[in-house]
Amino acid sequence: MQRSRWLPSKILQNKTFFQLMKVYCMAFQLREFSSINSFSFGKYPRIQSHMLLLFLFAFITVVALFTSVTHISGRDVGAASVAIAGLGRGRKPHLYRSNITNDSTFLAFMISEVLEGSNDPHHRLRGRAGSWPSRLPTPRYAPFWSQFRALLRTWVAMKWYDPKIMQSLVTMIKGPIDRHHHRSNRKKRLYGTCAVVGNNGILLNSTFGKAIDAHKVVVRLNNARIKGFEKHLGGKTTIAFMNSNILHKCARRVRCYCHPYGDDISIVMYVSQVPHLMDMAMCDPVHAAPLLTDPRFDALTSCIAKWYSVHEFVEQTGKVVNEWPWVQGFHYSSGMQAVMLALGICEEVDLYGFEKGIGTNKTMSRHHYHTAQRKELHIHDYEAEYVFYDDLVIASHSNSGSNHSIPFLCDAGIRIHIVRVFGG
Repeated sequence: MQRSRWLPSKILQNKTFFQLMKVYCMAFQLREFSSINSFSFGKYPRIQSHMLLLFLFAFITVVALFTSVTHISGRDVGAASVAIAGLGRGRKPHLYRSNITNDSTFLAFMISEVLEGSNDPHHRLRGRAGSWPSRLPTPRYAPFWSQFRALLRTWVAMKWYDPKIMQSLVTMIKGPIDRHHHRSNRKKRLYGTCAVVGNNGILLNSTFGKAIDAHKVVVRLNNARIKGFEKHLGGKTTIAFMNSNILHKCARRVRCYCHPYGDDISIVMYVSQVPHLMDMAMCDPVHAAPLLTDPRFDALTSCIAKWYSVHEFVEQTGKVVNEWPWVQGFHYSSGMQAVMLALGICEEVDLYGFEKGIGTNKTMSRHHYHTAQRKELHIHDYEAEYVFYDDLVIASHSNSGSNHSIPFLCDAGIRIHIVRVFGG
């Protein structure tokens, strides 16, 4: 574009300039239709019409320059306007303006820059950013910015469907936990027995406490309170499995304290919202136990959850797939991914509170045993997940422990050993 050689760069970046340029172009077109020539220009109407247009263009330039200067005159020049270099070839840079003073808005902006520029239309990873904003809206995130960028790039690069990730869970999840507790796992053995304890209100009608604590590993969900409920669901915890919304709340506390079950309890977390990677960057260094997540594992769980939800919807209603109500906003529950985790690191998996209750009493009507919440979250399809758990039980009790009947999981290359479901 030849104009950029002699027009000031501030003018080219100004929206008012481009709007006024439209007026100029419209005037030039009107001249061709004799709208301007209808005026009396004297002896040389064509020359004088061009002079009028040049005068109009000069006026536009002055106005645009004045607007650009006054726009930044009242602000610090260093933070006034930082251009983000294109993250992909041929991509136009966006502008980050210093009037973004909210941290969540800032993170959303930067994440969109990375997600838009990290992959081309063929989903190949693109280059790194050439430059990033030199200062943040608030200094709170400044020490963790480099770690956040690294986590975000890794998360984007690994976000694809790979069912074989189930074979790596022993190395990725069990390995760091064993090292943290100074246990050897050279042979990469599975845990013997694991209990995954859900938060279903149906547990209040049970006395599984001692049975749950007898397991080698006990997995609990989303930091649900257990004090006062030991008779129903035990008091032992080995792994605290949570979604990143829980960590986001913990990040507001001193030293990101997020260990209601004990400071030495390992945390396994999946990312439910991308901005929460900043919370992970902030909290990871101060936690003794590891924070672990893998987007490939998330993708596999999501595929299974959606398949069961769509399949059950079509089977139960007789409607077509296009009428599935969760086209937007659907997400698997934390409990389902905790079950998937146990399948990859445990020989025997016992599920507690993963069954729909039957009855009309007060405890049956609770969604969570530790709250008064009665309604289920609309983003989850619990009914479909219950069918998935039943299929796991059937597959584990077959002669070969084959999972060929379970979509997507059949491609994982793992054997389903023993799965049992205990209700209330």
